[in-house]
Amino acid sequence: MIEGILFSLPVLVIGWIVNKKLNSHWLCWVWILPFIWLLYGIWDSYSIYHSNPWYPLNKGTFGHMVWRDFFVSEGESDSPLTFVVFTFPALGAAAFSLGAWIALRAKQMVKSNITAN
Repeated sequence: MIEGILFSLPVLVIGWIVNKKLNSHWLCWVWILPFIWLLYGIWDSYSIYHSNPWYPLNKGTFGHMVWRDFFVSEGESDSPLTFVVFTFPALGAAAFSLGAWIALRAKQMVKSNITAN
């Protein structure tokens, strides 16, 4: 999980820098498509988990499997590729959108302070 945080911090700064220049509300919504992609990956894992008798049920519940495969990048994960393919894009997009929102909010606060004075 530390990899996700270390990956997200530079992307957050990039989102802040880009939206400081562009000043666009749309950049705050960049996270939607990657999160739909992440939900698709979880849904696909759910269909594999419940429809295939060969899946080893001794590895825990479906929730445990989702946590292990989508939010833990190494160690006990059965498939670190799901972390890279599904979770990293969602995490990066969320960080970018948060940085864009912070830049937009900071610009609005500066404008409100200027008009108040």
